Formats: sequence, structure tokens, C-alpha cells
Amino acid sequence: MTGRPISLTPEVHRRIVAALRLGLSRSAAAGVGGIAARTMREWLARGEKGEEPFDAFLEAVEVAEGKAQARITGGLIKAAVADPRVAMWLLERRYPAEWARRTVEVQDVSISSGMVSAEQLQEAAARLEERLGTTAGEASEPTDGGE
Repeated sequence: MTGRPISLTPEVHRRIVAALRLGLSRSAAAGVGGIAARTMREWLARGEKGEEPFDAFLEAVEVAEGKAQARITGGLIKAAVADPRVAMWLLERRYPAEWARRTVEVQDVSISSGMVSAEQLQEAAARLEERLGTTAGEASEPTDGGE
């Protein structure tokens, strides 16, 4: 095979993998290794095709990223014990379907003066309830298990 020499030396490999173990992004790790992020993406693509030595490099990158993720997640779990905000942050991102914050956008409410009348509030609440498919009374009533 002719062409330019491969710059994936053992030292470049070691520096990139060490940076990934610390939790750096792939592009930042490429910089630590002294290569362009584009070059690293090309090497990883070649590794996916089974081309040597890029296949071993791809495997080392994936292992390093997995170890970093496990270490960082472990630290978050420990922090969550002391601070419930960390627990919520972790749950929101790890299980978004169940824990992500929900927002309801109400675009058709506009109040021009600084004072809001009771009627304006009731109208806005009615529109919001309509969008949510519930009434304020239903949403705030506690359930008692069917008693």
C-alpha cells in the first residue's frame, strides 16, 4: 500500500486513549493526541471496517469511553446521596421519558396592563385546562385508593 504514512503511532494512540479515560470528548482527545478531529473520525471509520491498526484503536477508544462514563456516573450517584438536585438531574437525563421536566406552552395569553383581573386569570386557566385535558379541581384532588 502506497500513500502517506500512518500517523497513528503508539504514542498518539496512548495519548488519545488516556484523554478519553479522563472523560474528554473525542474531538478534545484528538487535539491532545496532536491530530485533527476529522482524522480521528476517519481512523474510527476505518476501524469499523476492520482495517488494521484502526480496529484495535477503535476498540481502545470504546473501552476508554466506557470506563470514563462508569467513573463519572459513579461520582454522580455518590453526589446524589448528599444532594437531591443531583439525583433529579441524573434521573432527568438518564430516564427522560419518566423524569424529564414537562413544559406547557401557552401562547395565546397576552395581558397589556400590569394588573391582571380575576376574569383574565380564569380565562387563561380555562385555556390551559383545555390543553391539558383536565380541570384544576381534578388535578389537585388527592387519590385515596378508591375509597
